[in-house]
Amino acid sequence: MKGYNLNGTLYIFDATPAQIPSTTAEEADLIYVQQELVDEFKTYNTDYAAKIMPYNYKIMAVNKLPWADYINEDILEDPELAWSATSATVQIGETNTFPTLTNPNSVTVSYSSSDSEKATIDATTGEITLVAAGDTTISAIFAGDDTYEAQTVTYTLTVQAENI
Repeated sequence: MKGYNLNGTLYIFDATPAQIPSTTAEEADLIYVQQELVDEFKTYNTDYAAKIMPYNYKIMAVNKLPWADYINEDILEDPELAWSATSATVQIGETNTFPTLTNPNSVTVSYSSSDSEKATIDATTGEITLVAAGDTTISAIFAGDDTYEAQTVTYTLTVQAENI
């Protein structure tokens, strides 16, 4: 089940009627579910039928404020992004091997380099171009969506000068 309990209002989406936790439903003033599922939820959850109200959108987005402890945690899944290494050393002018990104849920990521004077990276493809000797941090960034939480994973890239 995915949902938010916000100030006594329980927002439910992507759930079957059987997935409303009874203790949460008892504590909620209102339970909002997808509009097309209201009748099904009311039939199955007769004890809470008076609380169940339609919500016109398939997904309800609530911004979690830092002080808002009343919002349930662990609603969104971990996208499980990971680099194959925490650091790499490469050399300009050589054939180099870079860490690879594991993205088991195929979320859309963008890439960045903390120091484009050392190495640049194509934001979409992740292709790295070495520029000058030094260190930079390579990041893969997922902004988050209705299923997965936002995540940024990094590794340190040390660029060595070309052998002459």
